[in-house]
Amino acid sequence: MTFKLREHDYIVTAYAEYAHGPGWANWPVWVVIKSRLDSTYRIECIQPEDQSAEILNIWQIANVVNKQFTEAVRHHMEPTRGKVLETKTKKKVRAR
Repeated sequence: MTFKLREHDYIVTAYAEYAHGPGWANWPVWVVIKSRLDSTYRIECIQPEDQSAEILNIWQIANVVNKQFTEAVRHHMEPTRGKVLETKTKKKVRAR
């Protein structure tokens, strides 16, 4: 494993994302971690050789679900492109 959780960290979510290019391919798991100390986020990667049998067994399903979910969110957000949105905390953010 290339990273460790710190005492104040917790895993928010993890997702499988296939990546490839000419002559190479990879199937990492991306882990989104949040600190309880300062509410900062970081993303870490678990490479295939470091994945457990349990992760490897469901990796492909997770990848398909991630792609479909991401596309659904993209489709949902498309009408807001370029508009200023208000979040639940009343903080204004610009949609990309």
